[in-house]
Amino acid sequence: MKNKKLLFLCPSYPAIGGVEAVTSLLVDFFLEKGFEVFILVSGTEKLLGSSLDKHINLMSVMENPLNSEENLAFIDRFIDEKDIACVFNQGIFSQSYLHAALHKDVLFFNTLHSCPFWEVDNFKYSSLGQLLLVEKKSFSKFKVIVRFILNKIKSGWSHPSILSFYRKQIESVSYYVVLDQAYKTILENRLYGGVQQEKSR
Repeated sequence: MKNKKLLFLCPSYPAIGGVEAVTSLLVDFFLEKGFEVFILVSGTEKLLGSSLDKHINLMSVMENPLNSEENLAFIDRFIDEKDIACVFNQGIFSQSYLHAALHKDVLFFNTLHSCPFWEVDNFKYSSLGQLLLVEKKSFSKFKVIVRFILNKIKSGWSHPSILSFYRKQIESVSYYVVLDQAYKTILENRLYGGVQQEKSR
């Protein structure tokens, strides 16, 4: 790593949630180890007395929508101007990882704070009636029926875009971090036919 400057990307901060709590712990750890830490957020909640308030001085708030061109360009400039060595995309909320190739000497980490493919599994274990209740338009109901049939044929066929979405999250960055070794195995089995991926941690 070229220096000790780290950037955390969060959807909002401070806020009460698992992603924010983990970010706070990581920030404390790296500060203790002598790293210089920055936090970029697309929204903020004023939580007076929150344990996360102590990091307010490290935080910059972006005014535009999370994945707007303005925000992504701002992140690119921030990385260059601050000479950031490592970016932690907390929860993969920001699509900044799509620009990782623009920063050749920067380590990019995408972090998944949930079970992989929860979107597909949630669909899989719902009844057709439950799925149709959510949809209002006839065409949307038709798409649900088609997806339901495809999922019965083979798990994952109902959401091909989700599979490519996970692939892109993994293959665009230096490392992809999950909560458990079992989650790593799930990703490798579903996306790569069981072949181990060095990027996945």
